Amino acid sequence: MTIQIKLRYTITLLILVMVIATIYYNYTEHWGIIDSVYFTVKTATTVGYGDVVPTHTGSKIFTIFFMIISTGLTLYSVGLLAQQKILIHLDRHSKKIVEQIDRAKDETEIKPSDVSSQSPPSSDPKQ
Repeated sequence: MTIQIKLRYTITLLILVMVIATIYYNYTEHWGIIDSVYFTVKTATTVGYGDVVPTHTGSKIFTIFFMIISTGLTLYSVGLLAQQKILIHLDRHSKKIVEQIDRAKDETEIKPSDVSSQSPPSSDPKQ
């Protein structure tokens, strides 16, 4: 599976988890949509200002699992993005290096005409 497909699946799953959490907080904590989205995003991105906190025991338990899942998905997404950028960078530079090696080979290549025009080395150790 390519990095782009993994990234697409991971971000889709992260958005789905965040939508579920937003709906959950909106329903259970009776927060407005903005506060629910705000809490969901700041929890998923590990910011956690502490200005909006769950008050019900069930919400706190849900938040524990939400933190683990959303933080893992967020970090995995960031890792995939970094991996993709690194591979693009390496691909660009590896092409340049291969081109430089090819040019160096062309410049230092020994042609058959160069070999035949030289006299063979003497096998006599006195010379």
